[in-house]
Amino acid sequence: LKGQAISHDSMGVLGGNQGDLPRAVTEFERSLYASRRASDSKTETTTLNNMGDVYRRAGRYPESLKYYALAEKLADINTDRPNHYRAIDGMVVALNQQQMYQQSAVMLTRRLNIAQEQENLAQQLRSLSDLAQVQRQMGNIPQARQFYQQAIDVAQILQDPNQESLLIERMVSLTDDDNQR
Repeated sequence: LKGQAISHDSMGVLGGNQGDLPRAVTEFERSLYASRRASDSKTETTTLNNMGDVYRRAGRYPESLKYYALAEKLADINTDRPNHYRAIDGMVVALNQQQMYQQSAVMLTRRLNIAQEQENLAQQLRSLSDLAQVQRQMGNIPQARQFYQQAIDVAQILQDPNQESLLIERMVSLTDDDNQR
């Protein structure tokens, strides 16, 4: 059953990549059925995320958010961090595409908290950088600056000069944007 679940999930991804939403959804539903019967929560969570992706790319955001939320809940229960981050990231993209930045900031704060609990600096860096971007979109320049500075600090700890330079550049352009307002 686990092999069937993975196979149907792959066929769903293929259908989604070809723009065939009905085929993708049918294959994903088959994958969910098989993964649940096999008690394979990892494949189930991956399939839920894939369903979120397909619906998001089709511009069907309510369905997309529903599947990402299910994936996030299941990933949290099973401590499946890669799928947990992926579900949150999918929700953030769907929310940002709808200009729902406040809700996006809530999800990114949740993502940051998970990364901090794990002491995962790379994920903290990504979360802080994304939070800065969302705050910038909302026009919250002081908060954006604060998140960029925190991200820069983490990039320095990680000894990642490329990321540090990029973040400094974004923070400087943020200052330029602020001066133009």
